[in-house]
Amino acid sequence: MDTAIQLGELSCGCWVVLDGNNRIAMLLEHNPTATVGVLPKNQLLLFEYGEWDRNDLEWCHRNPQTFDFVRKHSAEFYKTQRRKRQFKSAALYEAEITRLRNLLENTQHQCGGARR
Repeated sequence: MDTAIQLGELSCGCWVVLDGNNRIAMLLEHNPTATVGVLPKNQLLLFEYGEWDRNDLEWCHRNPQTFDFVRKHSAEFYKTQRRKRQFKSAALYEAEITRLRNLLENTQHQCGGARR
């Protein structure tokens, strides 16, 4: 990987993946239970609340998610891909892949928390 992974802090205090949930998903393909601690420190760019503008994110990634959310659903996504032959039909497999992709890309951040 030749560019840093960008994580930003939301007003609620949650840290989200700024440069796309799929980027983290690619990193986790071979280790879906990894934590943010396994990411190389020299490959992370951290932006605290107020250092970045969420409006700027709209063009790139509308629904950033926490690392844990991405890790959980990416693991499910990759497990589903590995089990492709176990589905009764291609349509059922594609429906499940679409559901998981939509979950990763279109779920809005909802921690319900207030800034710590």
